[in-house]
Amino acid sequence: VGPADSTIPVLIHKTSDIFELWESLEKVIGRRSDVPFWAVPWPAARALSSFILQHPDMFKDKSVLDFGCGCGLAGITAGMNGAIVTLNDIDPLALYVSSVNASLNNVCCEFSCRNLSGDSDTRRFDIILIADCFYEKSISVQIERYLLEQTEMGTEIIVADAQRSFAPRHRASLLQSVTLDVDFTIEG
Repeated sequence: VGPADSTIPVLIHKTSDIFELWESLEKVIGRRSDVPFWAVPWPAARALSSFILQHPDMFKDKSVLDFGCGCGLAGITAGMNGAIVTLNDIDPLALYVSSVNASLNNVCCEFSCRNLSGDSDTRRFDIILIADCFYEKSISVQIERYLLEQTEMGTEIIVADAQRSFAPRHRASLLQSVTLDVDFTIEG
């Protein structure tokens, strides 16, 4: 357990070696598994968490969805600033880790394992946080469709992305640009 970033007062369980954890996980479950994205606070989630800390009034008493939450860093930060948070990820292990992290920070959240971009979910949120989810074209198209439906209902979308190719750029405004140190074994 440690801080997600030296400037962010959120405690997060994280691995020191995602590849060793991944290999161990596959041995335990006896089959191939997806990358344990939930095992580290990704740079975009760290940047998003920092943005939330810089704009706490924007989140107070708002319903916030942390879409593809991974370890839950952004949503937990919003919850620490008075938001009513739903942490969402299609990986049940991510939701387990994010629930442990939420408890570690005394933040109450709702948890959802639904594939919101594949469902016809009409639940509206005030704000949707999304970090580092636009890494694959087919997934990105589905996510963008969901986010557009949400914006049509009045939801504000805040995307943190490392300039990945499939991140939506149209109908978007740059709120902030940051440079972060990254683990090159993960980010390449």
